[in-house]
Amino acid sequence: MALGNTAAGSFFATTTRGTAGTPSKLTIKRVHKNAKKAKFTGTLSPPQGLEQIYVSRRPVHGKTWTTSVVTAASNGQFNNSFKVKKPTYVVAEWIGDGDRAGAGTQALLVKPPTPSPPNTKIGQATIHSSKGKAAFKFKATGKKTGFQCALVKNHKKRSSRPADRRRPTRS
Repeated sequence: MALGNTAAGSFFATTTRGTAGTPSKLTIKRVHKNAKKAKFTGTLSPPQGLEQIYVSRRPVHGKTWTTSVVTAASNGQFNNSFKVKKPTYVVAEWIGDGDRAGAGTQALLVKPPTPSPPNTKIGQATIHSSKGKAAFKFKATGKKTGFQCALVKNHKKRSSRPADRRRPTRS
């Protein structure tokens, strides 16, 4: 049997196929799907408490994994959260200890939250197209925090024909 301690962690090996320890199970699931940050909870069983769980993520089309180390509670539960801007794979792993084998989860595909529709309706609109002016009254459909709007003028397409050039008339 060989035992090693490195900066990356501890490991041991046998030449006689020794027992890897009691099987363990790790789960992870997303909670609060519409929150600004993706929030996750997971469970390690059987638990002891203070186990280090590695929660890793990478964008679906990315190549680099980002890993956070979280600590499991005495009941085996752990939490993690981060912002998701693109569809992302998330996995959780732990290396095991002298009594229990390590475990990992299947990759979980996490999509960014869909933006909620604005909570504003136009109550009344008065448009003066000849003057190039418009007036609007807004009504909040939910909690009022203020209004922000922008008007964008449609640009007319330019004609590909040359302008009409008339010859000056001679008198």
